[in-house]
Amino acid sequence: MLNQLLRSSATAVALGACVVAAHANMLTFEHGVLSGVEQPGPESYAEDGFLVSTVEFYLAPPIHSPAIVGLPEVSNRMFVGGHNATLTASNNSLFSVQQVELGSFFGALPLQASVTFNGVRSDGSLVTQTFAAGAFVPIEVTAPNPYMAPGRFYTTTMDVYTFSADFNNLRSLSWDAVSNDSSGARAYYVDNLAVTPVPEPGTWALMAAGLLAMTWVGMRRRREESAAPLLALAR
Repeated sequence: MLNQLLRSSATAVALGACVVAAHANMLTFEHGVLSGVEQPGPESYAEDGFLVSTVEFYLAPPIHSPAIVGLPEVSNRMFVGGHNATLTASNNSLFSVQQVELGSFFGALPLQASVTFNGVRSDGSLVTQTFAAGAFVPIEVTAPNPYMAPGRFYTTTMDVYTFSADFNNLRSLSWDAVSNDSSGARAYYVDNLAVTPVPEPGTWALMAAGLLAMTWVGMRRRREESAAPLLALAR
């Protein structure tokens, strides 16, 4: 009976772990969206239990104008203007990251930035990964509008990039950019950052104890139900 109980409990805990691991938060940077042209944002941004801190960033609203031809359709995005940004959990707990969308800021020249992500793990070790931010897209501005003057500009697509499996059990995640050309441009967009909280050891212990108790109650109920006919005959 003990072996059966242990096997059932181990299975229940494994299933619970899968449920917890599958629950990722998608940081969309939609909260506190600014309207009109891009404006300086606050020094920190909070969403779903996570905090992004940096010197200065912009919450970029989507641009819609018939005078701009070829602009990719996007949602609101977080724009970081060449400053290092750091992501932490609001309660200082551990987390993992799975993927992120990146794109380079538009301008008169096809400027592309490479964004480097540095994660500090629970044991103090550092993990690093670099992505080139998006593919170039030409834009034709055919008439004056609230966003930019007429002319030819360039932006990039918002592409999805996947982090390596080493980006787990993180205490913090920082990112910054370097230019891929001689311009020195470091402007880029970040959107839809998939982050998964890592349960504390006490949470795992509590969940395991609860699942163990549920398994024991279920086995005891089955034993009582199977013994009921014998008790009835004995009477």
